[in-house]
Amino acid sequence: MVLLDGNFDALEIYEAERADIVKALSDPGSKARNERGALAVSKFKSIARLRWRRDSIKASLTGDPSQLMPSPGETRMAEPRRTTNVGFVNRNGQVVIRNTGKPGTDRGQTVYQLGCSECGHVYGANGSDIFERKCPRHQSRFPGLAC
Repeated sequence: MVLLDGNFDALEIYEAERADIVKALSDPGSKARNERGALAVSKFKSIARLRWRRDSIKASLTGDPSQLMPSPGETRMAEPRRTTNVGFVNRNGQVVIRNTGKPGTDRGQTVYQLGCSECGHVYGANGSDIFERKCPRHQSRFPGLAC
């Protein structure tokens, strides 16, 4: 689950196991769960793990980049080889936040929103560039695409 702010920029990414979601949906309780198969955001967050948080203000105040992403080596996705999966982190510490659905600048590509795990900068990139993309703010001279 990706939580967005008023500008549709990602704030947090949560991941839950399918079995936990199915169990929560089958538990007796609210009409939304029992009749429509819907979980409240708070219920989903209670059974999920936080995978990424945009907290650049806190990180810049504390100087602690660990506030921006999970610990190194932590499993982030069920399919880590798919570079366009939400939550994928490339070798330069860039995290995939979402597919914007906008056409990219390369033929047949879509723009994905990425976030830097070091400084919290959020920007766009072609799906084909995710595996090697560097942060335009401090790792590369190449600007990001508009999201």
